[in-house]
Amino acid sequence: MFFEARKPLPLDSPLLGMPNVVALPHIGSATHETRYGMAECAVENLITALTGKVEVNCVNPQVAEIALSAGPENASPSNK
Repeated sequence: MFFEARKPLPLDSPLLGMPNVVALPHIGSATHETRYGMAECAVENLITALTGKVEVNCVNPQVAEIALSAGPENASPSNK
């Protein structure tokens, strides 16, 4: 998950103490391996969404399920 925070994070930030958090500047993702993985994940998510399923990395699957059950004709607020 990407999180925009005040830069730099204060040393007492709770984020820095979490075992499942890696704090890096934006340039921290600028490797070929990471960018390839990001592109691969985006394509997989697109294919999954186009087949009417919830993406594996979906942060709020409950909302995705509601959107999918509404059908494609109701997927965009501009259709109202």
